[in-house]
Amino acid sequence: MIEIVRDWMGSLISISFLVILVKLIVPNSNIKKYIYSLLGIITAIVVFKPLINNSNLENILLDATKNIDFKSNSYKYTDISNYEEINNNNIKEAFKEKLESSIIKLIQENTNNKKENISVDVEITKEYNIEKVVINCEDTNKEEILNLVSANYDIPKEIIIIN
Repeated sequence: MIEIVRDWMGSLISISFLVILVKLIVPNSNIKKYIYSLLGIITAIVVFKPLINNSNLENILLDATKNIDFKSNSYKYTDISNYEEINNNNIKEAFKEKLESSIIKLIQENTNNKKENISVDVEITKEYNIEKVVINCEDTNKEEILNLVSANYDIPKEIIIIN
């Protein structure tokens, strides 16, 4: 390992002297930029030579690909229907949460008990139809809440349950 570093340092020092010598010798002409480009490529090769010679990149890549199980269920890159289902579930859940918080806010703003503990649970079908609304609240006029929610959200009173 020490020999590799020693050889590499020797190559770097040699290329440094070569670059300095070429800069002193090359006249100011149109060919100067091509010579500097060539020196840059040679310098890059010298800098990265130990990495290229001493690492077996092919074996490293083969080991990495052996560790990936392409047949496992966690890799479903081609199954678009799975993404659609996940996306639909996320949208449905966001709709449900927004509707629940909106109903709670409506009840708090339009009833006498502003600081009352209210919880709402909405059940929704796949087509985003409301199946059932369960409202849990204390000491409030249940008929008033039933009429309020039914009128504002166009929900039939039969599917609203107030506990």
